[in-house]
Amino acid sequence: MRVLVVDDQWIVESAVARALAPAHHEVIGVRSPESLAALLATDRDFRLAFIDLDFQRESRRSGLAALEECGKAGVPAAIITSDGEHNRLLHLLAAFEFYPDTLTLLSKNDAEANWREIAVAVGYGHHPNPKASARFRPPHRRTSWINSLVRQPEDLALWRAAASYDRHSTIIQATGVGTRSLSNFLEKSAKAVHRLQHNFFDVALPEDEPEAGTRKKRLQVVTGFAQTYARFFDDQDVERLVNEMWGAEEQQENQGRGAETQRRKSLIGRRR
Repeated sequence: MRVLVVDDQWIVESAVARALAPAHHEVIGVRSPESLAALLATDRDFRLAFIDLDFQRESRRSGLAALEECGKAGVPAAIITSDGEHNRLLHLLAAFEFYPDTLTLLSKNDAEANWREIAVAVGYGHHPNPKASARFRPPHRRTSWINSLVRQPEDLALWRAAASYDRHSTIIQATGVGTRSLSNFLEKSAKAVHRLQHNFFDVALPEDEPEAGTRKKRLQVVTGFAQTYARFFDDQDVERLVNEMWGAEEQQENQGRGAETQRRKSLIGRRR
């Protein structure tokens, strides 16, 4: 079986090759999503891909781009991450949000036997280790983690501004939003951040705050989070995917409201 490793570090490719050597799998590595696209344009004969999320050394694009290339080529993919990369959480959540066929999640520090188990499962047509990725997949019949943070495409500009500025006035100046719109964004986003940190990092939820100082605290929560995940909010693939998913939904809602308005006008015209 031919296996891909998409990671900017050669040592990861070497580790996978060593783990799969007893089964005589052929391991081929590329260092970036761009290199992956070039390879798959001429060679799609792969049964499995292990994909990293961050290619800071080789590319500004993320593992989301690599997952898309594998999806186009029909290559099943599993995500690999380094332990302690908490600033990769949003990319991880987005991977299972936008590419639900992603097989599973594996730590780069896992034992070689775990890598072999995934290859064996894929070889037999089984779904490997579904429990490893369960908590990162969108919750059933509830708003997903990513959608709770980015409720509409325009929110990405606010998150990017929050990563650079720590005052209401400068964020408003940078984005052109109104004061009320920014306050609404900060309120909903701060709540979403608290829930996410509680769920994934066991951070205690804040107690009910008095009205005094609440506005400033929300801004601090959002700007701190935006700085931690700045690469996510600045990711061109994130912006494209958000526009494709929630931008289309927003357009459909607007079209529905427009059609309803037109219908009402038509009924009024008939009555006259």
